[in-house]
Amino acid sequence: MSFFVVAPGSMMGKLHLLVLGLFWASTINARELMNDVYNFGLADGPSPGDGWLNRRPVDVGVLLYECTRPGVWALTFDDGPSIDTTPMVLDALKENGIHATFFVIGSNLLKNGESMNTTLRAFNEGHLIASHSFTHPDFTTLSKSKMLVELRKTSNAIHHVTGKRPRYFRPPYGSTNNDVLQVLKEEEYKTVYWNLDPRDWESRNATKIFSFFEETLESSDPAADNFLSLNHDIVPATAEVIADLITIIRAKGYKFVRIDDCFNDSESPYW
Repeated sequence: MSFFVVAPGSMMGKLHLLVLGLFWASTINARELMNDVYNFGLADGPSPGDGWLNRRPVDVGVLLYECTRPGVWALTFDDGPSIDTTPMVLDALKENGIHATFFVIGSNLLKNGESMNTTLRAFNEGHLIASHSFTHPDFTTLSKSKMLVELRKTSNAIHHVTGKRPRYFRPPYGSTNNDVLQVLKEEEYKTVYWNLDPRDWESRNATKIFSFFEETLESSDPAADNFLSLNHDIVPATAEVIADLITIIRAKGYKFVRIDDCFNDSESPYW
């Protein structure tokens, strides 16, 4: 590589400075664009400094249990929407400037206009809307044709409300096998599990849920750990305690992300 020197006041020097100015202006605009695309103007969320340039497509047909880097926390909510409790969760997320992921059940989504409006609100506020099947069956008990019905009806329901089709899916009950994964691979779904389960659906007790997270945080280290937590927005106790959970998780030093950022996914979460 060779370099040359130009006199600052010469025509060549002025041209050189002009080219440099255009280059840096375009670089700044590109960085601003990346922030606009990935930060959504909220306090938490991905940024170029979070490995944006290292993003890659997430594999289909495999189980995704945890995030790709330490220090992040992906809040996920299953089984909604509920017109009673999901808005409470959305309020808490909005007040704290956080984006989360909602794995919706198609039949709940299409239950009535209010259910659809609740999901549309979540989508419009920047949350990721993903599939959790249409009727919440155990996929390991279904034929391929019935699995496809569950997946495609839910995709249609989400598209009807948001105009988008989901690329992320969580199996009901977390139940899967090779046959299920093959169908999900053929349908090009990215299959999400979790690495933290407070079993809120079982205890339905806000104190127990809070204690579970508190104990988890006491033994965790943001420099080494990440969490993809399973929650249920249809559980009143979860809706009641979510704001307090956000406070203690953030105080520990974790940064909240959606699952597409959790996995450092370079592709859109929607078709």
